[in-house]
Amino acid sequence: MGFGKALLGIGGVAIAAVAGVAIIGGGEEQTTVNRVIDGDTIDVHTADGDKRVRLLNIDTPELARDGRPADCLAEAARDFLADLLPAGTAVRLEYDVEHQDKYGRDLAGVFLDDELVNARIAEEGLAAAMVVGENRKFYPPVQEAVDAAQRARRGIFDVGPECFATDGGPAATALSSSPTTTYGSSDEVAAIDKLLAGTAARRADLDAIEGGGHNAFYGTYLVDRLNTILAERRAELDEAEEHLHDERADAVEKAERDKKRQEEASRPTGDPASPDSADYPALANPAPANPNPANDAPAAPAPAAPAPDTYTGCRAYGGNYALTSVDNQGRPYAKIDCSTKVQIG
Repeated sequence: MGFGKALLGIGGVAIAAVAGVAIIGGGEEQTTVNRVIDGDTIDVHTADGDKRVRLLNIDTPELARDGRPADCLAEAARDFLADLLPAGTAVRLEYDVEHQDKYGRDLAGVFLDDELVNARIAEEGLAAAMVVGENRKFYPPVQEAVDAAQRARRGIFDVGPECFATDGGPAATALSSSPTTTYGSSDEVAAIDKLLAGTAARRADLDAIEGGGHNAFYGTYLVDRLNTILAERRAELDEAEEHLHDERADAVEKAERDKKRQEEASRPTGDPASPDSADYPALANPAPANPNPANDAPAAPAPAAPAPDTYTGCRAYGGNYALTSVDNQGRPYAKIDCSTKVQIG
């Protein structure tokens, strides 16, 4: 780890400039592993003393240091190499053109028996292929191993979008989750405005990541994947913001309707300022309600006054007569024949 990186995809060649190296040509050396430092660095014991070896043509995720968190799978790469090369394991170092880097580390292919450990780590999906200065000797087998891991979606090729963010904060959230469009508040307009502010902040986080605020390892070797994720997240934000703007317009319209209804309900009946009394004058002073709904039925016509009684013959005010006439005093009587006493009218 620790080389400067050019932003080239996995399918290309990541080239790291190496300053102050010793040019010694090829060669090999028998050593014994003292300990594993990280996924691509080991300490070994040789006949000439102890030395640190940087495995050529691979780069693995960085461990935590200087207050920054570890890259995704950095511990996994270190642990895999430690299991493969426990302390005391005999390994053979093979060199290429440049023997050492500017940090004084040997640059070598590490062989366990006849197996190239550099390629073995890459085959697990725990390393990317890279060229260091003029050293290309082990690049072809390492790249072949990387291609196999990529096809099988192992290791670094199966991490989540959050691994591309520099930190685990808002940038990681913006990469790994969808924007929220559920507001669930009685004050819908304010709640929607808050969500719109959140989508704007997420968009700024994505812009910052694209501008260089990404994980150095993943942003270098999986830059195509990073760009794909950024495009997907921006499309989600576009859709979310369009939905929220539509919801906000509906919420504003609803709030205005509710306000108007409340104002109308608070006005006294018959208020001249009321739009109802202006539009419908007949409703401005309605008739008082009838307390007895039965009285709403139309009244029966009053009986006609009786005609003046002009009959001068004999009358019967009782008996077995039908009293069909009324005298001037309102008394019923029957008209009868004065001789035979038979009713005549």
